[in-house]
Amino acid sequence: MIGNCWIGKTNTPRLPHGKYGEVILEDLESAKERITPEARGVMFRKTFLIPENVISAKLNICGLGYYVAFLNGKRVGDYVLDPLETNYNRRVLYSEYDVTDMLCQGNNCIGVVVGKGRYSPEKKYWDWRSFWYGDPCLTAELTCKLRDGSTVVVSTDDTWRTAYGPITFNCFFDGEVYDSRLETAWKEAEFDDSGWEAVLEVPAPLGKLEKNTNHHLKVHRELKPCEVFVTEDGRTLYRFAENISGWTRIELEGPAGAMVRIRHGERVDEGKMNSRSNRHALNRDTFILNGTGKQTYEPSFVLHGFSAITIEADEGVTVHDVTALFVYADVEDLGDFSCDSEEVMKIHDAVKRTQSAALMSFPFDCPQRDERLGWLGDAHVTDMVCMYNFDMRRFYDKWMEDIRLDCHGELGYPPHISPRPFYAPHSIDWASAYPIILKDSCVFYRDTTLVEKHYETLKRYIDFLISEGPILPRTRYGDWQSTVEDFNRGDPECNASFYSYYDLMNFISISKRLGKDVAQYEKTAEAQKQEIRKVFYNSETKVMDDGQQYSMAFALNLGLIPEEDVTAVVDMLEQSIRDHDFHICAGIFGARYIMEALCARGRFETAERLIFQDTFPSWLDMLKGRTTLPEKWNGGASQNHCMFGSVDVIFYSVYAGIKVEEDAIVVDPYYSPRMNRVSAKTFVGKGLIEVEWTRKDDGIHVSIVNNTGEPVFFVNDNGRHAVENGMSAKF
Repeated sequence: MIGNCWIGKTNTPRLPHGKYGEVILEDLESAKERITPEARGVMFRKTFLIPENVISAKLNICGLGYYVAFLNGKRVGDYVLDPLETNYNRRVLYSEYDVTDMLCQGNNCIGVVVGKGRYSPEKKYWDWRSFWYGDPCLTAELTCKLRDGSTVVVSTDDTWRTAYGPITFNCFFDGEVYDSRLETAWKEAEFDDSGWEAVLEVPAPLGKLEKNTNHHLKVHRELKPCEVFVTEDGRTLYRFAENISGWTRIELEGPAGAMVRIRHGERVDEGKMNSRSNRHALNRDTFILNGTGKQTYEPSFVLHGFSAITIEADEGVTVHDVTALFVYADVEDLGDFSCDSEEVMKIHDAVKRTQSAALMSFPFDCPQRDERLGWLGDAHVTDMVCMYNFDMRRFYDKWMEDIRLDCHGELGYPPHISPRPFYAPHSIDWASAYPIILKDSCVFYRDTTLVEKHYETLKRYIDFLISEGPILPRTRYGDWQSTVEDFNRGDPECNASFYSYYDLMNFISISKRLGKDVAQYEKTAEAQKQEIRKVFYNSETKVMDDGQQYSMAFALNLGLIPEEDVTAVVDMLEQSIRDHDFHICAGIFGARYIMEALCARGRFETAERLIFQDTFPSWLDMLKGRTTLPEKWNGGASQNHCMFGSVDVIFYSVYAGIKVEEDAIVVDPYYSPRMNRVSAKTFVGKGLIEVEWTRKDDGIHVSIVNNTGEPVFFVNDNGRHAVENGMSAKF
């Protein structure tokens, strides 16, 4: 539990809200004229006495937007950018720490610095990207059990003290200004805080306060520069070997008042840092020295996406060391793939790095620019990438709840961005992330816990879709970033209707796993299938809708092509790929479903030609000079955007052959003539499955280790065979 008292330094009135806690956008605009967000970091402290030795102590705490807590001068825990971001009008998450070893008999001090995050963002981001909920605020409760059996409880109340400190500006998108001349010993119990102000008791956020039982964000890796040089304009440029999400730590010294400006960008072109992909986000940190000798600085309340920084320092400043810190969610890295193909490994490594950088409070589109939003379409097209590579159970538990709470209060449809405190028009191809991820995670992890929690909300959405009719108008986005000639947003026309059918089929699958009666929904699904064929499929020409690769592939995957026509349509799909000189001609959805359609029907050579293609549009072309996937086939816009990363699933499911099907886990590798070795492992059910095959002079050797808690079947020319743990075979 945690105390109910919230404290702040200021208490600006909050925005009014609608019946379901939604922001009224008209009020957001008018609020810009009457509200000035606090730019500085706000410090809070409380001293307290512990008369006996502590045998156990826990701290429950939430500071909005983000906080860093200290006990007796030492930082509490290793979480960063905490708490996880939510729609604060729906729920607010707090964290619990075991702090037993941080307390002592006698005087103690708890100190907390709170930054703005996306709770109190700058006005220029008060639009579709971010919103204003209120001034920075804090709630906390420290419970200490003593050796004599008594308990000391320290909660936020009006006895706490507050002041501004060295963080003179902080913005999640733009960066931080830190003036170390303003540093004091405020975190220590002996500090005299008589010059500080009494805190204000402020209204609690509208959302329900809940303990975070899901993931947290942490620093995972540290990178040193791989290249350092001085640019033409006199700045020192530090380039790193990877494009990452996070920030930099610098060690430096110099005279008091000297300034150091750190700018972050994703590319280095012709000896200059290219930061165009930041768009309006400044991604700039400034440090002001205090002249006391060597100092270390890293920001607390920002996030940058970068592969390079420039440092511009005043005269007399010496930079001793620079380190890039790679930050993302603490999801367990349980998946691994390797092979002896340099091209495939280049794609796999880039996809995994890009996906890692997207795993924050929710799946980010990208970490560098002025969005960093939970776009549902980007996330569902790569959900299997996440599950093959990471243990996503806690992560998806958190984000699915965000989506559930953001569903339209009256109509029940999911948003296309979540978390988000206002309602936008329905866009089914993005909203479909809700049923897709729920169903995929249920199948992959062999666990119905999550779908049980969301079943009624999902059912409400499916009933809404059915009421809208089987044939839906063009969506807001369509096969996003498609290379189809004359592509318009929302194309192809069949897209929305296909997703409506897909959502219904996923709901039926989930319902059957839960033992629900789905007879009526199956009847509706059959009627939808027939209506889609009637409207979009030409049985004479075998053309689905516009006849493009995406329309054919998605229809094949959904079973919308009559069985007698399947081979002909697959042939047409292959022919289209040949006609485009073995290139995918599609966007983010097509990139996934085309590869799936080809591999599901044994057209491995064609799929492999697409993987090894190195001219535009292709994965290898996208990665020329990059370590992460860009947003567009042509390498434009964001340079760290995973929505084209779905190809990574093929490496696990086809090359290694690990297929997680509705009713079985199957190992059925494609023994590519381009490779002599493939190995992979992933977490399925209750444990790991590991597969390795090697081509040797006497044939192909396969080994399978099954610790999933589920039956696993190995497929060869003689059919399916149950796998005994530690099975090996040669043929």
